Amino acid sequence: MAKVCAEPPSADRPTARLRCRDPDDQKFIDLAVAIGARWLFSKDLALLALARPARAHGVRVMTPAQWQRQAATTRGDG
Repeated sequence: MAKVCAEPPSADRPTARLRCRDPDDQKFIDLAVAIGARWLFSKDLALLALARPARAHGVRVMTPAQWQRQAATTRGDG
């Protein structure tokens, strides 16, 4: 993990830090961005409020139910 965190930010992603309105949840969005996570699943409203700005960082923030619906649609189940 140290190697991933030590890599310079990608040129196509913004370098400004996303700010969560709940300081206790900041670590989750920071980690997702730092490791290049594609998704961050949460039911926390403070994290879900970052869904739109997080997309610019390559992270899709959504509830588990939203992801499940999206996956079903992608598979053709829904």
